[in-house]
Amino acid sequence: MKYGLIPESPRETEAVRAHPAMRALLDPFVPALASQVLISAVELGIVDALGRTGVTSDEIADRCQLARADVVMVLDVLRGLGMVQQGGGLAKDSGTAPTSDDEWKLVPWAQDTLLRESPASLCAWVQFNALKRPVLANLSDLLRRGHSFDFDQHLTQAAAWPLQVHAMFETARPIADWVGQQVPVPANAKCLLDLGGGHGAYAAAICRHHPPLRGLVLEQPEVVPHARELSRANGLDQWIEFEAADCKATDLRVYRPDVIFCGNLVHHLPSAQRREFFQQAHEALTGDGVLVVWDLCRTETAPDLVAASFALFFRLTSNGECRSAAQWQTELEKAGFGACRTLAG
Repeated sequence: MKYGLIPESPRETEAVRAHPAMRALLDPFVPALASQVLISAVELGIVDALGRTGVTSDEIADRCQLARADVVMVLDVLRGLGMVQQGGGLAKDSGTAPTSDDEWKLVPWAQDTLLRESPASLCAWVQFNALKRPVLANLSDLLRRGHSFDFDQHLTQAAAWPLQVHAMFETARPIADWVGQQVPVPANAKCLLDLGGGHGAYAAAICRHHPPLRGLVLEQPEVVPHARELSRANGLDQWIEFEAADCKATDLRVYRPDVIFCGNLVHHLPSAQRREFFQQAHEALTGDGVLVVWDLCRTETAPDLVAASFALFFRLTSNGECRSAAQWQTELEKAGFGACRTLAG
């Protein structure tokens, strides 16, 4: 997967072909600004003001207490991102009047993912990305020194753990049920240990599909109150409980789990700590127990910009690494696990 200039006319296609310098000219500026515009549009309420029906820039400006001229420029960027439509015959829900050129509306997929009221909303995730600004602003220095940015401390100082938990829940929600169906749970299994599972959506989905399995989510003390509250609000607490613990330093053998689930955890562990972690997980599991590693995999063939970007960010914030599926499997086999199976999600 890649991002880049997308010509929309023969003239633009020819311009990109004839002037390859356009990429070097625009890439350092346009994507960075566009991402900040999206974050600000969510933070300032512009997206919610757009709602599901056509509204004017004056209506948005009044609701958000912003200057109309600024609102229009933000809407123009969102339109360029394919998130907003302007005019073009859009009508109010009443169907009584055609729209004017100053009526704006979110496109259907943006309504589904960017409105706070939507069951598939990613608003918290969008806002969470604003917290990554210090990492990105200091990228050159972090690379030069070879040190990681303490992102957990940054979240604590910003009092942002509730946002972090909600954001991670939003990203898990669309796929948690599918993950729950794929996990090969041993017969009559009763204990699932979810390590660093935050919101617990994955653990709850696995337990829901494999009764009488119950989940225990081990998470940092800063996270547990917010995760427990979110779990109750979404009806997940009937399958899972939470315990405050550093899952990377806890003796897992005391729990004797039938299933251990690691969702987006191992990419935060440096190689030596990861080897020790896998070995301890192997020793902790009951006889036919299962370790599930749900994580980002780096591609082994063509480069993937999305995977590479996340991998670099994780490296900068934890000194960990993302590996290919084959490399993960090799590490697991060295820790004593057999019959490893890879699924792409």
